[in-house]
Amino acid sequence: MADESLLNEDWTRVVTQLGGAAQLEISARQTKAFVRRRQIPDAVALLRLMLAYCG
Repeated sequence: MADESLLNEDWTRVVTQLGGAAQLEISARQTKAFVRRRQIPDAVALLRLMLAYCG
């Protein structure tokens, strides 16, 4: 459980350094990376999935 908490804190820090969730949402829509919502709820989740997949 402690590991999950640390991962979430680190992820929150990454999102904050990138300008926050709202800025990521705007940027993803402007670049058409996140146009239609399907199974992925928001741009932050899309970024996390992409980083996990590429890593």
